[in-house]
Amino acid sequence: MALLFIEGFDQYDIGTFGQSGKFIQGLGTAPAIAASPGASPFSPQCLSCSNDNDIFALFPTPAATTTIIFGFGYYHSTTYSNSIINLYTDVLDNSTNRMCYLDHNLGNLSWVIEGGATTSLATNVIQTGVWHWIEVKVTLSGTTPSPLELRVDGNTVYTGSIITTRSTMGDSPILKAVRFSDLDSRYMYLDDIYVCDSSGSTNNDFLGRVSVVALKPNGNGAVNNFTPVGAANNWECVDNAGRNSSDTAYVYSTTPGHKDLYTFQNLDPKYTNVKGVAFNGSIRAVGDSGQKMKFVINNQSSSRQISYVYDDKRQFITETSDGTNAWTPATVNSVEAGFEVE
Repeated sequence: MALLFIEGFDQYDIGTFGQSGKFIQGLGTAPAIAASPGASPFSPQCLSCSNDNDIFALFPTPAATTTIIFGFGYYHSTTYSNSIINLYTDVLDNSTNRMCYLDHNLGNLSWVIEGGATTSLATNVIQTGVWHWIEVKVTLSGTTPSPLELRVDGNTVYTGSIITTRSTMGDSPILKAVRFSDLDSRYMYLDDIYVCDSSGSTNNDFLGRVSVVALKPNGNGAVNNFTPVGAANNWECVDNAGRNSSDTAYVYSTTPGHKDLYTFQNLDPKYTNVKGVAFNGSIRAVGDSGQKMKFVINNQSSSRQISYVYDDKRQFITETSDGTNAWTPATVNSVEAGFEVE
């Protein structure tokens, strides 16, 4: 599977994106979109974690993920301690199933096992009021020392073998979820998150510093069977910068086989390498909530059950644009993506 998850917080208020057992969810109060202080080279929007704002990336069950690689932009505005990344190997339960986490305290980074040992990874590597790029690669183990590598701003600051999860989970616990941020007072910002596993032949190791950027629809594609409401053109009904739950502008169809495709803004020329693409949409059924739809990206599609209320969905196309060819800026700029009624 390789690239499991990406989030740049630039597209709009993220709501809850669901996809076949994999989703991103904000807990507590809704994750806040805030201007990143000193954001360059990070994007101009990020997740403000000054309240109980958390992001979950939950992976399919059953899963086979034991080695995980994640990277993210990190900004801390005070000297308070906080855990940043929490790895779960069982069902989500904040008090009993948080197996291990990366902790920041006064500029120092540590690996902490829930109810167990703390391992110091690096000292004096995080500065207050400065954006850092943090990456971790770890193979989860409960009883046997396993490799963990930590990079800060592209430099390896720790490499070694340590116990990574509670021993009660056995020697090879399977990762079920990643939680970004914890506690109620963090005073920090996160940006440009990626999560990978070690499977496949691409996107299965450190990606280095990446940017996750949003491209909005800017034109109708080759097929437009849906009926537009609230604007003259179909693409204008779905190019809003915020989640649309007010029924002021949308496209609709209940006819199986009807499809709507859109063209999108071009990537900034400064981006010369593309790791993967995610397509986001806010969708609801008409009437009885028994309908299904597909995200369609080039010739790839996947089925989604939709409910009678607006539900945010996300489709990852992580390695290829048409099933055979790697993503490039050119294929991103020429892509047509949209929806199909099943």
